[in-house]
Amino acid sequence: MRDNIRPYTDLVENDYVVRASITKASENWSKSVDKYVIYIRIDTISKSIGIDLKAKFIQRSGMIYQAKNLIKEDELSLNDLKIVADRFYITSYYNLKGYVTLQNIRQTYLDAV
Repeated sequence: MRDNIRPYTDLVENDYVVRASITKASENWSKSVDKYVIYIRIDTISKSIGIDLKAKFIQRSGMIYQAKNLIKEDELSLNDLKIVADRFYITSYYNLKGYVTLQNIRQTYLDAV
């Protein structure tokens, strides 16, 4: 590595999970990062820890987590699925039925339901 390149960059302080790097080229740091920055960072993390990690896996994990928090009385209701779909900007809750299930929630979170 060259002497004038640091192995890391400082990150902007904002409310986003994935934040922009502070560089000389950046000026408006209050905005969200481009989706390609997110893909590149996920790929970098995936390679460094040796796990096949994709943005879709992370999104689905978040959906399962939110559904876990919504469940009442050992039942995942239609309304729960609609809340999850709305939260993740999924146009149809019906698409969630394949993977946001009680079985997947139980497998992921042993203490759930």
